[in-house]
Amino acid sequence: MNDKTPHERAKNKIEFEISKKIQSTIESSKNGGIGELFYYLHYLHVIRLIPQTQDIPDSELNMVLIYNNHLNDAYKYLIQIFYVNAIDVATPINLKDISINSEIVQSLTKRTFEINSNYENLTFITMSENLKVYGERDRYLRMDFGEVLNNPRTKKFFEYNLRIDRDNEFHKQNLQLKDDLLKNFEKEYQPYSDLFKNELNIELKTFIMLIDFIINTITEQINSNESNFVNIDEDKIDVNALGTIVNFANSLFIDKNKLYSNFGDNIKKILNKLTFDINLYNANELRYNQVARQPIFDFGDKYLISPELLLDSLFINLHYTLLEGFESKEQYKDKYASTFLDKIVEVSKKHDFKEVARELDLYQGKNQIGDIDLIIKNSKNDFILIEAKNHSLPLDVYFHDYQPTRKRLSYLQKEWERKVAKRRKHILINHSKYGIPSNFKYIIVSKNPEILSHFSDYLTLSLEEFDYYLNQKNLDMTFQEIFDEIYRIDDDRFTPEQLEKLRTDLSPGTFLERNKNGS
Repeated sequence: MNDKTPHERAKNKIEFEISKKIQSTIESSKNGGIGELFYYLHYLHVIRLIPQTQDIPDSELNMVLIYNNHLNDAYKYLIQIFYVNAIDVATPINLKDISINSEIVQSLTKRTFEINSNYENLTFITMSENLKVYGERDRYLRMDFGEVLNNPRTKKFFEYNLRIDRDNEFHKQNLQLKDDLLKNFEKEYQPYSDLFKNELNIELKTFIMLIDFIINTITEQINSNESNFVNIDEDKIDVNALGTIVNFANSLFIDKNKLYSNFGDNIKKILNKLTFDINLYNANELRYNQVARQPIFDFGDKYLISPELLLDSLFINLHYTLLEGFESKEQYKDKYASTFLDKIVEVSKKHDFKEVARELDLYQGKNQIGDIDLIIKNSKNDFILIEAKNHSLPLDVYFHDYQPTRKRLSYLQKEWERKVAKRRKHILINHSKYGIPSNFKYIIVSKNPEILSHFSDYLTLSLEEFDYYLNQKNLDMTFQEIFDEIYRIDDDRFTPEQLEKLRTDLSPGTFLERNKNGS
């Protein structure tokens, strides 16, 4: 007799399926080699170009973006697997001998989609109260998705997950050219240039010049190698041809000595930090790709560098490098907090609000009871008091894990909301002492969307949402109004046929049994 609850049985089943598929993926990759690695590097490049180079109808754009996001994650994971499991970097690469097993790449891509989809299923089963698990070896799961949406509390968690995804989509749609990206990167990290120099032994400008040099060198190599690509006709390259894939990937190699001779040995420390360390690799971490931190692959006297992986890694890599550095950690945290306030002020200025005070200390008698991070006001003398939170989301929350998200909500209610309530009450009583009118607004502005927004009486907005809020010229807006207007979850983004295609292409398909009405 099985004495486990349906939730436990469903969770065990899905986790078993995930583990089995990951191990199968690892074993299958051992039958491949550098050809498959080249394939995924090539197609990571191709899918990035599609939204910019193809004339996509508006009706299909959302579909393309969904596929691109899933393929992007799958390719990054599989690039790692083939580098770790299928390549002897000490053996010279003979381009004439390279082949690609199409069955392997197709099956592994599909399997990776299935694993990601099963992770999503884990989220839903923890949010659903009424589950039925049945069949041989608990093969089938029945749950009512409408139940999740009809429960006011779980609906808020569902909307939060959707909000994270949509926020991520907004950022991914805002693609930048390489030069613009590097300019933004320099602007973002210029306040920490001294910490960067101390931690990594090179100037920030030199590092940006190094990245620019690498990308330009690879671009030149691709252009010069283009004559070796396979053409469909005079104006079109056959992106599926083996010759195109191999010659494109061969253009991604750079001699280490070429970099050292141009920039000196001081760049070795930062290059080592950016180089994929097999000893740190965990094949079971499908969603936490190591290439996000270490996008360069070591091939003896050469590096293999994908422009997409390198540019994707810049912001997150440097952030955690400084945050984890022994010398830079505390100074970086202090400066990072101050810089976030600068960003809020920059947004405020666009909407007729100016900075009045920063880090205003509050006193109860002689006792300091906290501070207000930022106070802004407009020409109408509307005051907004801001609690600024520049924390990054924990990865398990970012990936919609329900239990950690519940724990984070509890933490935020205790550590953020209570403090805001205490300070707001103090200012309501003592507002004239601080030169603040009694009708002030007190809000929280966070770096990322936070679950607290959906449960708090205080507006808790991401920086982008804060921008939207000020732009509406209505300071009495509720969070739900802001959420509904920005994210528009009731809009039909896909036709029934498109939804069915997404379900077929991106879902496991064997574990979830569909109702007769198709829901």
